[in-house]
Amino acid sequence: MEKVKPRGVKRGETPAWKVGRKATGRERDKNISFRVTQEEKELIYRVLDEVGGNRTDALIKKLKK
Repeated sequence: MEKVKPRGVKRGETPAWKVGRKATGRERDKNISFRVTQEEKELIYRVLDEVGGNRTDALIKKLKK
């Protein structure tokens, strides 16, 4: 009788093949969240839009002043 070779990877071993998504190396991968009213949100967005660029860059510019 022929011996059947087991398929897959043994427990505790890492597979030889590379699967999944490659990391993109993003710098801004953290988030900050807080609750505001609708009026406060509109005010924040209006101020950040006046600075120009995207809102993240605008917020950083405002904080560094």
